[in-house]
Amino acid sequence: MKQLKPKNCRYCNARLHDGGPQCPVCARHQRRWPELAALVLAALVVGLTIWLQVAEPFTREQAAAGGATASQTTGPAPHTPVAAPLAASVKHTAPINKLASAPEPAPMPATEQAPKIMPFSSFLKRTSERTTATETLPRPRAQPSNTRYQNTRFEQSRGDYPFYVAEKKWDPSKQAYDFYRVGMQGSERVIQHDLRRYFISENQSDYPEPEGGCGPTALLNLYVWYSKFGLIDESIKHSDPRAYKLLKFKQIDRIINHIQGHSRSRADGTNSVEQVIAIDELVRTASKEHTRIHFEYKQPPLSRSDFLNISRNYRAGILTVRPKDPTTGLLRGYHAVLVIRSDTSGKITIANWGDFSHGRIVNRLGKQWFVPDDAAQYELQVERLTTLIPFTPTS
Repeated sequence: MKQLKPKNCRYCNARLHDGGPQCPVCARHQRRWPELAALVLAALVVGLTIWLQVAEPFTREQAAAGGATASQTTGPAPHTPVAAPLAASVKHTAPINKLASAPEPAPMPATEQAPKIMPFSSFLKRTSERTTATETLPRPRAQPSNTRYQNTRFEQSRGDYPFYVAEKKWDPSKQAYDFYRVGMQGSERVIQHDLRRYFISENQSDYPEPEGGCGPTALLNLYVWYSKFGLIDESIKHSDPRAYKLLKFKQIDRIINHIQGHSRSRADGTNSVEQVIAIDELVRTASKEHTRIHFEYKQPPLSRSDFLNISRNYRAGILTVRPKDPTTGLLRGYHAVLVIRSDTSGKITIANWGDFSHGRIVNRLGKQWFVPDDAAQYELQVERLTTLIPFTPTS
């Protein structure tokens, strides 16, 4: 008698001692009919899908032909006369009554010709011709080259991009810079943890030309935070903090003075255009990933979501305000503060004059105010929020 060769399990390769259909180790059956059934079912699904894709356009075309024949056979729908109350309530009722009393058109004669059935080979030929034919696309309309971004000095090209950066170009005829808001594709730089408690707040009176130093000081507070947590390729850890911050402030000042053409004291401080260009140039120069700064302006009224939007990753905002003199009640000149964080309750934290102010946005007589919790701090009338978002360009 011929001895049977012992079999092994198809799944775990264990020895099947009794040759039974189930493995004693993995408990799996050795029969192949479930696999064959699944294969047949998959083949049926694929075949049905292919048949539907081929037959559906043919069926739709035949239905359209049948609908056209039916409309010719039945003629137009009977006319519904206008109700008297509706006709009396509308001006110029005479033409309406005349139209309602007009005789109905005679129905179209019925056609006895049945729709022709297209052979399947002809259908395939027409489908192939439609697929391979080259359509002449209409030429795109000429778009205006540039438009002003929110009535600022920035010119912005037409188009829709996720990120926009600030660029400057020297105009010899005007002996001044032209500014552009250029759209880019890219991905936002991400930080894994909430590290906003490590922001600093420098006092502008400790730096050169303090009367117009609010903008550079706000950028310094932001740049030092970037240097601490890996956005740029330099660190304050192994340097003298006071000397590092003074050198970085002077570097920011040089960029702004280069744009203005003179010192900040003569220009009465800085504006948001110069601030955006300065922080973008600093980050782009010091970053290995060629990081750029996306910016956008948001005008009042500002919502809670506007501040929550800049409270994640490396985002931040510069709030342009006008402080209210607590003695006279008059508004002082324009001032820039760095927005550090906001929460869902509406609490906002800003860095201002070497301190941190915690407060809320309040509406008063058509204006928005930042009202600090500490009554000794100035109330600030909100003029504009500049959103700053670091990202890595891909094009």
